[in-house]
Parts: sequence; structure tokens; C-alpha cells
Amino acid sequence: MIETLSLACPESFGSVSRVKRHVIDCVKAMGAQNVWMYESMAMLAQLGYISLSKDIIDKLMMGQPLDDNQQEAFYKHSEVGYKLVSKIPRLEDVALAIRYQNKGFDGSGFPEDGPEEVNCRSGHGY
Repeated sequence: MIETLSLACPESFGSVSRVKRHVIDCVKAMGAQNVWMYESMAMLAQLGYISLSKDIIDKLMMGQPLDDNQQEAFYKHSEVGYKLVSKIPRLEDVALAIRYQNKGFDGSGFPEDGPEEVNCRSGHGY
């Protein structure tokens, strides 16, 4: 799947690689278990970008605002990533992290439901 992201959206894959290094450093510093899980979350977080047009990805990479239609498409990317990963054994929590990556614990962001409504099996939270 990571190779698919690198081929379909090389711009996004470059930022994922940088984020992964920071995530691993933080997870190790916290002494967390299952470092592989957090690394997987970082590497697969933008998998749903494969459903976005090049115009949307270009705007995101340049920090430009999206129009209403583009914003609606962007809101769906985390659900796409979630659906791609959720059926893979042992990656259920990774899939949930992908789904809720744009959701704040204060209720802001998307999707409309929230992580407090999810029974995270690992107990780690996101």
C-alpha cells in the first residue's frame, strides 16, 4: 500500500517519510510499545490521497485554500484510507487512526463522529 501511495502521489509520500521519522522519535522517547503500529499509522495516514485529484493535492502541498467541491473531496480521503486498511488483520487500530487523523478531541475536524465514540482496542488512543 505504501508503494501505491508513492506511485500515485509522490508529493504526499515525501512528506509522509519525514513525518514517520518524527513519529518514531516521539514514540521511542515516550517508551511506547508497538512502535511498528505508530510507524504504520504515520506511513499510511495519507493513503486516502490516492482518491484526490492532482489539483487538490497541489493546493494542499502549497497551502492554498480548497474550493467547496475540493474541500468535500478532501473530507473523504481519511475514510478511503480507513476502508483500505481496516480489513487487514492486526491493523484495525492503524485504520482507526487513519480515519480520525483530522478529528480533534474537542470535536473539531472531521469525520462527524469522534474518537471518543470509538472503542480503541489497544487502549493507546491517538
